[in-house]
Amino acid sequence: MEISELILKNGFAYQELLKLKNQYRDKKNEIYGKGVKTTEDESFKNYILLIAELCGGSMMSISPVFFVMMFGAYFYNDGIIEALVYLVIFIFFVSVDIWGSSRGMRLGLLLTIKLVKLRILMLLYRVSPPEIK
Repeated sequence: MEISELILKNGFAYQELLKLKNQYRDKKNEIYGKGVKTTEDESFKNYILLIAELCGGSMMSISPVFFVMMFGAYFYNDGIIEALVYLVIFIFFVSVDIWGSSRGMRLGLLLTIKLVKLRILMLLYRVSPPEIK
């Protein structure tokens, strides 16, 4: 799946894309100055993928740990209570991570959730995020 198609099917609202575009324009003007053309590597599509990586990257590293803990607690302890406790702890950590990412990047909470969803779709469709130099 192409990057543009992946972004369009993610369900961003017009206002959310406008907010991301304004942040992209401000960052571009801060780095290069006004009126400078950027390369394909620094396009708006790649900026959205980069922000999605920054919002959902830490969640991608902590999720497998909690899933292993939940399945291990369910299968080896023969109880669902421990697995549910790990699930609640996982949901708490993910929500705190999403909230912290939204505060740190000055984005709305719903927009950050959509960016995390985009990061998960990037993982499923094997779209690599742009490299940070």
